[in-house]
Amino acid sequence: MANVNDFTNKVKIFNRHVRDNSVRFKLKHKTIPNVFPEDEEEQLHITHRFILKCNTSDIQYAPLLKAICNQDRGIKPRISHDLFFL
Repeated sequence: MANVNDFTNKVKIFNRHVRDNSVRFKLKHKTIPNVFPEDEEEQLHITHRFILKCNTSDIQYAPLLKAICNQDRGIKPRISHDLFFL
């Protein structure tokens, strides 16, 4: 089962990088079976998927991309979650 603090930290990403509260309210949350299952642990974990439909102007994407890059270098601010932009 996912730790409550892990869930809270994932939501903080949107609080820091989405400019407008009205856009943040459009955030969709879905729990799905673990997307990276391991043999016997497959049933023990879930994946939290967040989807936010918005415009590029709604997101502070430069600091977000910097935080993603910082994860590889081990410096802060950093984001260790998988993020996808479509």
